[in-house]
Amino acid sequence: MINHPMKKKLSLVICLFLINALNVFAAYQPVKDLAQRRVPWLASSLVFDSITTENGKDVFILQTKNNKLIIKASGENAAAKALGYYLKYYCDRSMSHMGDNLSVVVGLPKISEPVKIVSSADIRFGFNYVTINYTMGFYQWKDWERELDWMALNGVTLVITPIGVEAVWQNTLKKLGCTDKEILEFIAGPAFNSWWLMGNLEGWGGTSNPRYDRSAGGFAKKHFEKNACFRNSTSSAWFLWNGTNNA
Repeated sequence: MINHPMKKKLSLVICLFLINALNVFAAYQPVKDLAQRRVPWLASSLVFDSITTENGKDVFILQTKNNKLIIKASGENAAAKALGYYLKYYCDRSMSHMGDNLSVVVGLPKISEPVKIVSSADIRFGFNYVTINYTMGFYQWKDWERELDWMALNGVTLVITPIGVEAVWQNTLKKLGCTDKEILEFIAGPAFNSWWLMGNLEGWGGTSNPRYDRSAGGFAKKHFEKNACFRNSTSSAWFLWNGTNNA
């Protein structure tokens, strides 16, 4: 029989193991959800584990074992990048802006020896000041979710996030005493937000639609939440840029 002190030690070890397992499960749930959305045929084969960064750099290790893809990663973003790497280089599958090739792969492509990738960059930047209106001016949440999934699979860690800034400006200007007419004449239409936020124009492209602005504000909250899931940072440089040009 196990003596009383030994039982306590064994119970403690089991509890610590379960806590760690639950933490790993919760930490990588966003990556599992991403896989379920984009490659459901692979999702059930994924196994995640945590490792430390290497000299402060994100890192992941890939290997297959017992018909499972084992992803060891230094965080959620590294794990999502690892999934994208496996799809691209071992499954010949990819998600792109020109069309997706994510069809079912019959049989799990094998990685017999561990493959280790260390990031060469601390910050992996997504978007620029005008991307939003060249491509995304009228995105709905389904479009944004797809964009965020693409960024996660490609390891983006810092994203310019201008979505919903119209709603912020409306609320701020109302508090400053501006009328609805003055506000709507100042804010540009959805197709011209980038140039408005850079101080190049005001009220161009039709008056802003309050219902659209509220909707965009809702998208912004989802956008921030989704980025947080993958430990992505978001930039508010849009506010600062506009403020320096329209003070």
